[in-house]
Amino acid sequence: MGKSDVRIRAGELRQRVTFLRRAPGQDEMGQPNETFVALFTAWASVGPVNAREYFGAGHYVDDVDAEIVIRYDPFSPLRATDRAQVEGEHGGVFDIQGVLNPEQGNRRLRVLAKRIT
Repeated sequence: MGKSDVRIRAGELRQRVTFLRRAPGQDEMGQPNETFVALFTAWASVGPVNAREYFGAGHYVDDVDAEIVIRYDPFSPLRATDRAQVEGEHGGVFDIQGVLNPEQGNRRLRVLAKRIT
């Protein structure tokens, strides 16, 4: 039985993560600037990953710092251009590098991310 065949127990998902998407905006002077808006918030398991290169989402991902695991959602809009804001232990803001559905098991999503703050 593969790891993705096992259901995620609620106790494994201990941290709140808000996923963010880049949105066009303007500053007070009318100049374009980059802002992020919340997509959704989910309970997650967040842990460090020690890998310089990680093969995921069909391509190599450089400098992955963390793996964020959430329950699978077929309507999840996550992309490799989004961000994750993690509360609590291992907290901070992360750039998403890849989103994986292990073995296409539709049980969990593995979000590979790089810490930016």
